[in-house]
Amino acid sequence: MERAETNWERLVRAALRSDRGRAGTYGIPVTGIAGAVPTCLGNNVHIEEILRAADEIQDEDPRIARILCEHAYSLAQKLDPNSEGRGVLQFKTGLMSVIRQKLAKKEVGAIDRSQDIARLLEFYKRYREKNKVDELREEEKRLRESVIYTGNLGELERKSILRKRVHATLRVLGTVVQDLTKELSPDAASGLISEEEKRMMEKDAEMTEDVVAYNIIPIDCPTTTNDIVSFSEVRAAISALQYFRGLPRLPSSVTIPEARNADMMDFLQYVFGFQKDSVSNQRENVVHLLANEQSRLGKPSENEPKIDDHAVRGVFYKCLDNYIKWCEYLPIRPVWSSTNDLEKERMLLYVCLYFLIWGEGANVRFLPECICYIFHHMAREMDEIMREQTAKQAASCVVTATGETSFLDQVVSPLYGIVAAVSTYGNLTEWDEIRRSRANGRLFANIRWPKEPHMIEMIKRLHSLLTIKESAASVPKNLEARRRLQFFTNSLFMRMPAAKPVSEMLSFSVFTPYYSETVLYTLAELQVKNEDGISLLFYLQKIFPDEWKNFLYRIGRDENSEDSELFDSPNDILELRFWASYRGQTLARTVRGMMYYRKALMLQSYIEKIQSEAALNGNASTETQGFELSPYARAQADLKFTYVVTCQIYGKQKAEGKPQAADIALLMQRNEAFRVAFIDEVEMIKNGKTTTEYYSKLEIYSIKLPGQPKLGEGKPENQNHAIVFTRGNAVQTIDMNQDNYFEEALKMRNLLEEFHGDYGLHKVSILGVREHVFTGSVSSLALFMSNQETSFVTLGQRVLCNPLKVRMHYGHPDVFDRVFHITRGGISKASRVINISEDIYAGFNSTLRQGNITHHEYIQVGKGRDVGLNQIALFEGKVAGGNGEQVLSRDVYRLGQLFDFFRMMSFYVTTVGFYFCTMLTVLTVYIFLYGKTYLALSGIGESIQTRADVLDNTALNAALNTQFLFQIGMVTAVPMILGFILEQGFLSAVVSFTTMQMQLCSVFFTFSLGTRTHYFGRTILHGGAKYRATGRGFVVRHIKFAENYRLYSRSHFVKGC
Repeated sequence: MERAETNWERLVRAALRSDRGRAGTYGIPVTGIAGAVPTCLGNNVHIEEILRAADEIQDEDPRIARILCEHAYSLAQKLDPNSEGRGVLQFKTGLMSVIRQKLAKKEVGAIDRSQDIARLLEFYKRYREKNKVDELREEEKRLRESVIYTGNLGELERKSILRKRVHATLRVLGTVVQDLTKELSPDAASGLISEEEKRMMEKDAEMTEDVVAYNIIPIDCPTTTNDIVSFSEVRAAISALQYFRGLPRLPSSVTIPEARNADMMDFLQYVFGFQKDSVSNQRENVVHLLANEQSRLGKPSENEPKIDDHAVRGVFYKCLDNYIKWCEYLPIRPVWSSTNDLEKERMLLYVCLYFLIWGEGANVRFLPECICYIFHHMAREMDEIMREQTAKQAASCVVTATGETSFLDQVVSPLYGIVAAVSTYGNLTEWDEIRRSRANGRLFANIRWPKEPHMIEMIKRLHSLLTIKESAASVPKNLEARRRLQFFTNSLFMRMPAAKPVSEMLSFSVFTPYYSETVLYTLAELQVKNEDGISLLFYLQKIFPDEWKNFLYRIGRDENSEDSELFDSPNDILELRFWASYRGQTLARTVRGMMYYRKALMLQSYIEKIQSEAALNGNASTETQGFELSPYARAQADLKFTYVVTCQIYGKQKAEGKPQAADIALLMQRNEAFRVAFIDEVEMIKNGKTTTEYYSKLEIYSIKLPGQPKLGEGKPENQNHAIVFTRGNAVQTIDMNQDNYFEEALKMRNLLEEFHGDYGLHKVSILGVREHVFTGSVSSLALFMSNQETSFVTLGQRVLCNPLKVRMHYGHPDVFDRVFHITRGGISKASRVINISEDIYAGFNSTLRQGNITHHEYIQVGKGRDVGLNQIALFEGKVAGGNGEQVLSRDVYRLGQLFDFFRMMSFYVTTVGFYFCTMLTVLTVYIFLYGKTYLALSGIGESIQTRADVLDNTALNAALNTQFLFQIGMVTAVPMILGFILEQGFLSAVVSFTTMQMQLCSVFFTFSLGTRTHYFGRTILHGGAKYRATGRGFVVRHIKFAENYRLYSRSHFVKGC
């Protein structure tokens, strides 16, 4: 019997200890019992904290672990007494089994809560003394200061994690003591905790300041370790949101964190019933916008900093510009009589209300005029409440059955139901026609040259150029390194705006949608061999031989080492996985590349700081060692840059224990500013029926959605749910198969200044960025695709932008004016089928709404493309089908109506017209071939040829000639050839083109014409374009003929026969 109990305990604990790769509230990975808490236990965060502490002290004192487990069980019982939620019964059964076995083995008799409290207090003191709590913070502070000079980052990180873990455990112990005390009668509870013990726990609770989770700016919790709160512009922005005289006083029942005062967000939350986490998210968003707007005007005074009126007005007009234009179009009067008479507090109140509405708008965010309509009426309701000077719940948001307020239930959910119903039958329609406007004025923009640098700086630069000594030994052997250096040095001589200091630059986010693609290659994936005995690792070693040798050198291995020798070390295996993943189209490569932005900003802000200090002290120090450890540099970078990856099914992957979830958790641990947003599905029991609730989550924020977020196409819906977690003035859209380079990240400040450039009648709304396709070395087909794409993203988009003025948004890595687009429907459109090419509709929408799209070639981002024939065909099919749907869209119709003749024709030729002409070309070939067949079979051809020979009619001979069939593929390559000449020079272009001809590139491009024509024509005739997953991986296998026939039968084989 004892053996059976032991086996049962081992089985239960094994299940409870299964690591799902979660990140805890404090940034500590959730493992052990805490990792098994069901998501349907709504408020499971506190349960996780308790079970995490129990798991932490299990070996040290099992009795205390048992007490904590019992308390967690009682909390779970209160949340779901009938165990109706998914996984709750199994969780409670397993947890109770462990508790009972502990009681049977360790203790005898009934549970005595008074005894439990005494044991908890005794252990609390022991734990404090053992971990030297009073010395932990000072020790970490000293280490943090010294690490700048010693570079001992590993020791600092270890101390920081230890302190957070200890304080988290103490906090849990103190909370459980208080909860258990409340369960006792007043007589039994009195005297259990002495005044000294109470003061000790209160003091420890105050020291857990940065244990309270926050995203970027710690608004709800005090901190001494994050320098961002010491910036005067941040403090001014926080104080600007505080309660002002015109707001009615909140009821005493409303609780406010001790770290801050009540603010206008608290007022709006109480009145309209916005969700707590959504309010916290938008509070940080507004503070972030205000602080960055203020930084461009200058830092406020350090003593009681105040936000500048111009900063408030700038944010107000930018955020509510679309609402103002909506009112002008209808026409109706805005909720204010005159903006000139508005106080800055009232402006900020309207901005906060707008962002709170937008933050919970879910799929309704795709209808910006609908958001304007909601804001208009809710702002009126808010003004009426303020006139009465009585804080009360808004009638529009009161749930009749319960008397509670809920903006989500009363406003968003009914609209969501309409959108969901409409999306089933067709497109998501907007409320009003977009205001027609015709751009009068200049077609071409006068680009200003950057400011001339100071004469002394020019002399220093000239001296460096004249005295530098080149050596052949200094030229990198690696061709990719040479290419990057060449582009970077050339770009420095291009026209680009002067960069602002980091503290004054525009802030931005990078935004990447991810579904279930490869995050990191596993060891098994690297070792598995194809039918020819070739593994992926062997393939990469042969493609990147010099980089493989460098890798072996970095990990301390001989360059002749066998692969099997690496498999003995877990660290070497992990580094090998990263090395291979950084050369594929993986999420790990993208995350590494985008995090260069943060590294570049830290370096630049650190240099600016030491230079300003050196100028004051009369020194000329340029030492940059330790810039990544500088608290100032890290805080400045966090204020200016955020990276959000929206992993739509990450919650599901965690629950199922998928390797992608563990790999994403690993990336979060290795990258401090890396954020992951995802959809969490929670099964709930309501009125005896099982329902699924959906939440949009970002680690510490959890915002309930009105229903299933995926009503339209997957990728834009994935972007839409998570865009509320982005920050800053701009957002760069990056696909998960892209890369970035440190030297290019240094120029991001210059690029962002283009938003203030003069490019015509309208302000810049999208900055186009050049791409470098890095997959060209994989195969000959990959080289063809790479060169074709390169010609489009350089010569093609250059001409589309200037002089044609019809460049749109063709995907990533363009930089959007974030506020402009989130107030006008987002950065993509999501209607099923019609918006299958979701990205280009962002360009259509931006142009229709009087935006301006530019293109800049002094900065580039890496991009992976499809490398196999079938992958390329699927990609071409997706794009061609998407263009077929564009022909049927109202956006193209409206653009045709609004453009002048020349711009309209340019737009036609460079979008749907290109595919239409391609289809006509291929159809002409069919007509010609059938005609030739008829002439040959009927004998008419021979007689015509005889007549032409007799009459010496060269024109007739030319008409009968078939050589032009072989020129079709050549013609499509003309833009690529011209791009070669411009980018590489004439001689290199000739060599490249000749090499491609020997590899039969003309056959490939002719084949691509057939693929595009088939999918474009089929979409025009029958519709039904759909997203086609291409795989994006290396192709190291042979494709069977049956698979090829299935893919190409209708597009090529049948038509060829």
